[in-house]
Amino acid sequence: IATDAEGRVTFVNPVASSLLKWPEAEAEGRPLNEVFRIVNEATGETVESPVARVLREGQIVGLANHTVLIARDGTEVPIDDSAAPIRDSEGKIQGTVLVFRDVTERRRTENRLTEQAKLLEEAAAEARSGARRQSRRFGVRARIPHALPRARPQRAARARRATHESWFSAPDPRASR
Repeated sequence: IATDAEGRVTFVNPVASSLLKWPEAEAEGRPLNEVFRIVNEATGETVESPVARVLREGQIVGLANHTVLIARDGTEVPIDDSAAPIRDSEGKIQGTVLVFRDVTERRRTENRLTEQAKLLEEAAAEARSGARRQSRRFGVRARIPHALPRARPQRAARARRATHESWFSAPDPRASR
């Protein structure tokens, strides 16, 4: 989306139009905050438009994480976005350009990885607990080799870090045996 120096929409590309659910011709000329409505995902509170900040501060601005776009039809779409000033040859701000993208799939993946890490942590705790119970029950003092190495704190920390990486780039815990 491009705006003029007053924050009115001057251009909407087809991808933005489909996310906003605003036809390009209808969006042009309207105030940006009418077309581009964003809220905090957790609280539902309205988030300041990055364009307003660019016009006020005169520099590139990115939004905080967990921002949701509310489309014209009420659809909520998690987005990442940033805005930058458009300047003339004398450096005066003539408008802004707002770039945003749908991050729905990334959020789903992050949520699945977080849930998997939580389950893995619970399973490791259960394995540690079960191994201790069995060793006490049978009077075994040595560690049970097949259960305890997977529960070492270094590996648990590595598993937690893997939740912030791609599932496919996370280290395979079986490879370090």
